[in-house]
Amino acid sequence: MKRIILVISALFIIVGLYYVTPYIERDSNFDRAIMAETPTELFEVSDLIVTAEILPNKKNILVEDELDGQSIVSFGYTLTRIKINNVFHGEIDKNELKLVEEYWIEGKFLFTDNHYKPLKEGNEYLLFLTKHSDSGSYPGTYYLTAFDKGKYPSKDTKGKTIDTFVEELTYRELEIDKKSNQDEYKKWYKEVLKTIKIDYKM
Repeated sequence: MKRIILVISALFIIVGLYYVTPYIERDSNFDRAIMAETPTELFEVSDLIVTAEILPNKKNILVEDELDGQSIVSFGYTLTRIKINNVFHGEIDKNELKLVEEYWIEGKFLFTDNHYKPLKEGNEYLLFLTKHSDSGSYPGTYYLTAFDKGKYPSKDTKGKTIDTFVEELTYRELEIDKKSNQDEYKKWYKEVLKTIKIDYKM
């Protein structure tokens, strides 16, 4: 019986590692997650709304702390360069920006926050971005407003209506985690496309 309990406990520890939330940034990350509670608020609070291509050579940043005289990774993030293709809201003075993504890689493990799915290099997305404070830890960079609800893959709608196009997309095509609320994400996706009236080859 003790052996079974130990095995189950070990499994919980392993599962926890996959979905660990960086404790140092937990408060600010939670604020980001609830920054926009509706698609309308997403438009209102974002500093930039753009379509952008994700450039190669993402930079994996690990932040270390001292614990009992040893250096350990306390949290991390990924610094991603994006090439701006279109600007729908806000102003920029260059067509390449830096984005802080809420995940990092340590060894063979990818640590993420709020089930966030990383942006894929070479792909284009519609992005809702908020600028980090210049007096904070990430000056001159942006982050996705409302995590996954701040990014939407650019896809050919193949002449379908927005409702039909979005409804037929799978988790993989939406690029969201299976633990995310697919119905809610699709609802936001539809509202975003209808509001911004972006031409995705419709």
